[in-house]
Amino acid sequence: MNIISNLVSVKDDRWCWPNYDKESYQIQISDTSLFDKIKPYLRGKNVMIQAGGNCGVMLENFVLNFKTVYSFEPDPLNFYCLTNNLPYTNLIKFQGCLGNQHQMISLNNGLTTNMQDVGAVHINQTNTGTVPTFKIDDFNLPSCDLIQVDIEGFEYYALLGGINTIEKYFPVICTEMNPHWAKRYGVSLSQVEDLLVTKLGYTFAESHMDDKIYYKK
Repeated sequence: MNIISNLVSVKDDRWCWPNYDKESYQIQISDTSLFDKIKPYLRGKNVMIQAGGNCGVMLENFVLNFKTVYSFEPDPLNFYCLTNNLPYTNLIKFQGCLGNQHQMISLNNGLTTNMQDVGAVHINQTNTGTVPTFKIDDFNLPSCDLIQVDIEGFEYYALLGGINTIEKYFPVICTEMNPHWAKRYGVSLSQVEDLLVTKLGYTFAESHMDDKIYYKK
C-alpha cells in the first residue's frame, strides 16, 4: 500500500487512516454490523447509494454483498484512505457530496480546524469551496435497493435530491438521525420523519445507534 506518510498511516496492518484522527478509529472498527441490521429489510442487493464513505470500515460489508455500490466521500484524506482500503471493482467512488442542488462546497475537517475525528467531517455552509455536490437523481439508476446516508446532519438534503429515485424504486433507507448535527443545517428530525413516513409512505424498522432504518411495506 502506497501512502502519504506525513498525512496518513496504516493501522493494524490493514487500514489506511488519517494521522490527525484521535477519536474515530476504535469506534469504527468495533462495530461493523450495520449491514446485518439492514439485511432483513432488503428486497434485493443490486445497487446501493451511500454517502459518508469515510475511510471504508463500515462500507466494506456492503461492498461484499451488493453488486454495485456508489459511495460519496468529499473529504480528500478520507477519500484517499477509502480508495486504498477498498480496491473493489464494484465500488464506484466519488469525491463529492450528496445534496438537493448542484453547488461547490467547503468542509470542516482535520486539515481546516482542530478536529480530531475523521467521522465528524461536515459541510461548511458559510463558505463556497471546490467540492462538488451531486443529486442521487442525477444518475438515472437502473435500480436502487438501498440508500444509506451518514453525513453529519445533511441527510435531509441528500434524500430530497433523490426523490425521483426513491419514488421509482422505494429502496430501504438508512439515515443518521442526530438532532444536533441536523440543527446546524436548519433541519429538525421531524422534517426527516415527515418526508419519509408521511410523504413517501415509509415504515420505521429499527435503530442502530444514531442510524434509523426505514422500509416500504
